[in-house]
Amino acid sequence: MMDKAPGRIQINAGIYKGSILFVPNAVVRPTPLMVRQALFNALMPTLSEGPFLDLFCGSGAMGLEALSRGAPAAVLVESGRAELAALKKSLAKMGLLQNPALALWPLDIERAVKMLGGSGQKFRYIFADPPYKLWERAANMAWPAALFSLLMPKGRIICQRGKNQPSFNLPQMVLYESRVYGNNALDFYKILGEEP
Repeated sequence: MMDKAPGRIQINAGIYKGSILFVPNAVVRPTPLMVRQALFNALMPTLSEGPFLDLFCGSGAMGLEALSRGAPAAVLVESGRAELAALKKSLAKMGLLQNPALALWPLDIERAVKMLGGSGQKFRYIFADPPYKLWERAANMAWPAALFSLLMPKGRIICQRGKNQPSFNLPQMVLYESRVYGNNALDFYKILGEEP
């Protein structure tokens, strides 16, 4: 199923299949449909095992797709004003603004990761998709090193990047697989010492 107009994308499968997500065109670079489909097809066997954290969530497509496909909970982190306005519009249309399985954290990435760590929340999957133009700055900030503390046992981190950009170096994590889809790449990390 193809996404609709450039300013809108939709949930591809699960209980919210077909739900339209609004996107501020000039601001957000949504994860392409092909990449979303491939990722969630790979995660489906274990997606229900724990919460899903969507960092730099933009339209919320990744976290909402996870929730739609069976993740027990999802946390969306975004700080951009235009992105948050569009995301709240999408959540209202889907009836999710008051859903206890979904939390929207309107914070910058450093504060959000620090506060999530202090809250004791743990996640089965963490998806991080920093804006490509901010990639170098994001890679040199403190939040990547803190992600390990947010994972459940057997938790995984997936980072999206441009195919020509370097992978993150995540302490306590091992990069065990990279997949390229057109101009996009997904890096899969596991906890050091755990089986893939």
